[in-house]
Amino acid sequence: MFGWFLVVPEAPRDLRVTDVTYDGISLAWNAPESDGGAPVKRYLIVIREVTKKKFKKVATIDGSSLSCKITTGIEENHDYLLRVYAENEVSELMERNRQTEADKWTNKKAATE
Repeated sequence: MFGWFLVVPEAPRDLRVTDVTYDGISLAWNAPESDGGAPVKRYLIVIREVTKKKFKKVATIDGSSLSCKITTGIEENHDYLLRVYAENEVSELMERNRQTEADKWTNKKAATE
């Protein structure tokens, strides 16, 4: 007999930067292919400067949303990496979880384009 168990969701798909201004960055993504057997409750967005090693949480978004605008934790003339984690009831944020990274960006560059 086979049992049913829950696991963490797969990574959100197609993470993309949709807009960059002097005061923020807008992100969008598609839902994970697999929710791990339980609905996605939230998306956790973390950010780090490319020159640093540690990511920090900048937003928690409801699981029904597939986009957000980040306005905290960023500065002009800095390059960043962003990750979005899908979380269900069994999720724990860990570096080894599946993740999606946006391309690094510089908000000054985008704001002047």
